[in-house]
Amino acid sequence: MLQFFQEYQGLELLIVIVAFVLSLLIALSFHEYAHAYIATKLGDDTPKKQGRLSFNPLVHIDPFGFLLLIFVGFGWAKPVQVNAVNFKHLKRDMTLVSVAGIIMNLMLAFISYPLMLWSFTWGDSYFVLFISIFFSMLFTFNAVLAVFNLLPIYPLDGFRIIEANAKYGNKFVDFMRKNGSFILLGVLILLNFVDVLTPLISLITAPITMFWNLIIGIFVWVKKKKAI
Repeated sequence: MLQFFQEYQGLELLIVIVAFVLSLLIALSFHEYAHAYIATKLGDDTPKKQGRLSFNPLVHIDPFGFLLLIFVGFGWAKPVQVNAVNFKHLKRDMTLVSVAGIIMNLMLAFISYPLMLWSFTWGDSYFVLFISIFFSMLFTFNAVLAVFNLLPIYPLDGFRIIEANAKYGNKFVDFMRKNGSFILLGVLILLNFVDVLTPLISLITAPITMFWNLIIGIFVWVKKKKAI
């Protein structure tokens, strides 16, 4: 990720770093908040008791994991803890809690893309630089987080979804619980040599960009028609 900053210098570099870090904090914090919110709504007050029912990044960010994300390109936030005993419908509720963070990331990516495009029309200033980088990174980070967390590897959300719906003693679940951390590390190392995530990420970003580009195209066309 450090290569991203190389084209900026001085005050511009500082502005870009702040926008970059802020967008990453929001993407991670909103992801974890979504887990906590849905768990609380479904009857488990564990996240609320632990102070996780908040948008405050300080309660969600793991300092070491966050620094790794910035300097290495992968890291983590503090996982939201839930007590499944408090759920009335175990499989359904655990699935909803697990998928909540991914849905939140998709929503943020969907919202941030048109705001990014809008910011490009504001002219040229330090403020516009901050806003454009912020929404651009917010779009990117949320798309990446959504895809990455869908991977069926322990302890990611994709695994949690499978775990919630698998029968007791499922061999895949047991294997992942024992070896998932090592497999995840291997995948992260592999990603430095083989870019397998980009095609998957495009499955999310392409529909979003196509939708908003179509909406903007229709808006511009209507505006031109009215001006004639």
